[in-house]
Amino acid sequence: MLHRKFMLKLIRRHANCVKTTLKENNKKDRMKFCLSMLDEATKTIAMPKFKTMHNVVHIDETWFNMTNKNKTYYLLDGEEEPTRPIHGSCIGKVMFLTSAARPRWDSEGNVTFSEKIGILPFVKEVPAQRRCDNRPRGTIETKSIEVGKKVMREFLIEKVLPAIQAVWPESDVGQIIYIQQDNACVEALMMLLSLRCLC
Repeated sequence: MLHRKFMLKLIRRHANCVKTTLKENNKKDRMKFCLSMLDEATKTIAMPKFKTMHNVVHIDETWFNMTNKNKTYYLLDGEEEPTRPIHGSCIGKVMFLTSAARPRWDSEGNVTFSEKIGILPFVKEVPAQRRCDNRPRGTIETKSIEVGKKVMREFLIEKVLPAIQAVWPESDVGQIIYIQQDNACVEALMMLLSLRCLC
């Protein structure tokens, strides 16, 4: 009976998801953040505009698996099937720090600045402490590092800022660049970094 009513369009399918209820303080904080993103020059007109956010770099951490459990290969006739051994049953994971900003176009529609700034792995190269069947002792191995406040600060200063300096468009040189992490809309989590050394 239900199927017949559905086919006759007397009842309809509806998908629903739960929504987190925001407290009054959360609503106020969100409203304050939205108002802070308005362009100062357009606040006095009837329809104010938001900032272009051309000077904001977004960074975020992302996990990637070293490989997939199942992978498809296309082999030539007589080619050997590849083997992908792993230790135990777990596949290794590596965390990457990705950074991106708004792209830029010229008057003809050509991309002058792509949004990609860099993808940096949280890894270190260390010599192997013990010998095994696959490699001798002292062989350089790549291992993931635990990410904390200190490691994140080092990556920002030593890797993210030089990457921004290397690819940042010349038209925006000398302005203040904001680095925003995880789309956080709290001022304490938004790092203000002056890149006036780009001049």
